[in-house]
Amino acid sequence: MHPANRPQLPAEIEEYRDAHWQREETARVETVLQAEQFIERVGFTACLTDTRRPGPSLYVAVCGRRDAILPRNVQKDPECSQTWTLKDQVMRRGRFYYGKFGRRSAMFVAPRMIPYFNALWGMRKRAEKKHLSRAALAVLKVLRKEWEMGTADLRAESGVSDRKTYLKAMDELQAAMIVIPSEVVYDPKFTYLWALAEERFPEELSRRIDRRTAFLTEYQDRAYAARYLALVNRVREAEAACLPGNTTLTDTVARALFKLMAYKDEYEVARLYTETDFLKRVADRFNGPYELHVHLAPPLLGDRDPQTGHLRKRTFGPWMLSVFRILAKLRRLRGTPFDIFGRSEERRTERRLIGEYETVLAEILTDLSPSSHAVAVEIAALPLEIRGFGHIKEANLARAKAREAVLFTRFRSRRPPHALAAE
Repeated sequence: MHPANRPQLPAEIEEYRDAHWQREETARVETVLQAEQFIERVGFTACLTDTRRPGPSLYVAVCGRRDAILPRNVQKDPECSQTWTLKDQVMRRGRFYYGKFGRRSAMFVAPRMIPYFNALWGMRKRAEKKHLSRAALAVLKVLRKEWEMGTADLRAESGVSDRKTYLKAMDELQAAMIVIPSEVVYDPKFTYLWALAEERFPEELSRRIDRRTAFLTEYQDRAYAARYLALVNRVREAEAACLPGNTTLTDTVARALFKLMAYKDEYEVARLYTETDFLKRVADRFNGPYELHVHLAPPLLGDRDPQTGHLRKRTFGPWMLSVFRILAKLRRLRGTPFDIFGRSEERRTERRLIGEYETVLAEILTDLSPSSHAVAVEIAALPLEIRGFGHIKEANLARAKAREAVLFTRFRSRRPPHALAAE
C-alpha cells in the first residue's frame, strides 16, 4: 500500500518512529558500525525496503528520511548502493543474523532476537523430511558435510541443476532458519557463500523459547502473549510454593489456557492458509496446473440446515485466497469494536471462556493446598475437553461446565482451615 493511501497515524507515533528507526537526516546510517548499532537497537530490520513496507529498514535509515522510496533503477542510486555495501559488510562481520523469512525480504536480526525468530520460523531436524522439498534436503545434505560452499559448487554437489528449483530450495532453507548466506564474493564473479546457521549462531539457536508464547505473538500481538505468560507464571509460582518440584498444574494450565486463547476464528484460518507453509506444501504435491477450493461455513455468509439448524459448508474458489490474505492482516482487530466477526455468538463465547478461565484460576490459586492440588489439576484441564466446532463444541462445552461444578464442590471441600475460617 502506498503511504498516501494508508490510515494516518498520530503524530506522536510517527515522531517516535522517526527517532527510533532513524528516519531523520541528523541520524542517518553511514558506516558499518552505525548500521550494527541500528540493528541492535531495533532488534530486527529489513534491508532494501522503503517506506511503503511496514517496519524498520536499513535503506530508510541510510536515506535518513520518512518518505524514502526505492527508485526503479537501484543500481545507479547512491543510497541503494550504500545500503548494499553496508549489508555486505555487516554480513561479512558475522555479528547479526541475515536471511529471508517466508515471503518477506531479507532481514537482519540482532542476536538477542534470534531465539524468538527461531521459535516462530525455525524447523526441528525431525521435521525436515516432512516439510522440506527434495531439492532443499539435497542441498542441506551437502552443507552438513561441507559446512560452507559457494552457489555454483553447491548446485553441482547437490544435483539441483535447475536454477529456479535451487533458488526455491534456498528460500525454504533460509525461511526455516537452517541455512544463511555467510559471505558475498564479487571476483571473479558474483556469488554467495552458504553456511549452516547453527554453525555461526549455536547458542542463540539452541536456546528454547516457549512456542506457545511465540505463537500467540504471531496469532495476535505481544500484549496478548504477555497476558498468557503472566498467568502461567502466576500458576508456576503458586504451585512451587504449595508443592515444590511439582509442575503438573502449571503444565496443564499452559496447555489449556493456550487452547482457549488460540481459538481458530476467521482471522486465524486466513493466517494459516496464507502466512504458513500450507500453500508451498500444496504446490509441492502437484506438477501441473491446479485450482484450490476451500470448504467453509462462515457465520456471516453461511446458511443453516433447516432440520438441524447447523451451519452448512459452502465451496469457495481460488479467489478466496485473496480474501484470506486481507483477513490475515486484519487480525489485530480481533476483540476490538472493529472486529466484524466478533459479534457472533460463537466468538463472544470464545472470548468469555478466556475470562471465565482466568476467574477459575484466581480461585484455585487463592486456596491451593497439597490436599486440593489434584482436584485443581482436573479443573484446570477442563478446557482441553472443549473440542470441535459449532454445535459439537457447544455440546462439549456444556459437559465441561457441568463437570466443573462437580469438581469445584470437591475442591472447596478440601480447602485449608484458614480459607474456611475466612468465610
